[in-house]
Parts: sequence; C-alpha cells; structure tokens
Amino acid sequence: MGLKMDSFQTFLLYFLIIFVVYFILKAFLFYMQFGINPVYFLKSDSMFELFSWLVLVAVLISYAVVIIMFAFGYDLGLSFRFLDYAYTDISGIIIIVLGFLVMVFAHANMGRHWRMGIDREKNIKLVTAGLFSISRNPVYVGIMIQAFGLFLVMKTLLSVVLLVILCLAFLMVVYTEEAFLEKRFGKEYLNYKKNVRRFL
Repeated sequence: MGLKMDSFQTFLLYFLIIFVVYFILKAFLFYMQFGINPVYFLKSDSMFELFSWLVLVAVLISYAVVIIMFAFGYDLGLSFRFLDYAYTDISGIIIIVLGFLVMVFAHANMGRHWRMGIDREKNIKLVTAGLFSISRNPVYVGIMIQAFGLFLVMKTLLSVVLLVILCLAFLMVVYTEEAFLEKRFGKEYLNYKKNVRRFL
C-alpha cells in the first residue's frame, strides 16, 4: 500500500467526487424545481424492482470504495498487466469523461420526467428526443461507458466483475421499466421500442 497518488489515481478520486456531487445536486435541484423526489424505487411495491435498484446502488457504492482504495494504492487483487500502458490510462480517462457527458445530456433530455425508479403516481411523458432517439436508455449507457473507462484505468479483475454486475443490474432495472412503459404507453412505446435499440 502506498499513499502517494499518481495523476491517474488522482483523476479517479476527483471523478468520484464530481460524480457523487453531481447526483446529489441533480436530485436536490430537481426536487426544488419540480417538487418531486426522484428516488422512486424506494416506494416500489415490486420486490423485483426494489431488488434490482438495491443491487445497482450496491454496485455503485462498491465502485466508490474500489476507486478510493485504488487511489490510495491498496492492492485490489489480480490485475491485467498486459494493459499497463499510459495510452490505456489516457483512453480510459477519455472514455470516463465521454460516458459522464452522455449521462448528463441524457438527464437534460429527460427534463422533469427524470426518475430513479418507476413513477406510477404522476403523469409522465415518454421521452424519445435527443439521445433517446439513439438509445432507449442513454443514462444507463453513459454509466456503463464510465465503468468500462474505469476498468481501463484500474485494469483489475475486480473492476471487470463490477462492470459485469453493473450491466446485469441495469438489465434487471430495464426489464421492470419496459414492462411498465408498455403498459402505460401501449402502441406508442412498442413503436419506439421497435425503432430504437435498448442500449446501443
């Protein structure tokens, strides 16, 4: 274990701070602007939906812990030394920034219809413009892109395992959301689903 951080470790620590602050501010400002608490999965009557979101939250918390450990030089187990090049680190950072921007712009496209979980109470609109014309789940795509970038910087088996679990968690979340959207919007959503990919 070493306490001296290189520039890539420092970047990941700052990235984590920015990511967390962004979500806290996003949720707070959203609540202040629209009077809606966006954390809807906590109200869910569906055990599968709640479980899916709790797995997702657990993975994101695990990422935070792993990033902090990596930044401070803790041993994270098996690493892929064949990827240990500066251009891999730089590529990872570029991919992380790109994924973050995709997530932010997708949130902007959602406007007042952004939720974490299914809102069965309010009259929501099916968002199909902007990044949603390319992917049905661009926010999730943005986060998965960031996770892939994190793997390229950390290069550990643990980061691969977290990436796989993250993708599986998003698949579970999307499964519940698609069932709800088909029921709520019917043919409108089915046509959208037919023309736009689930992820990419």
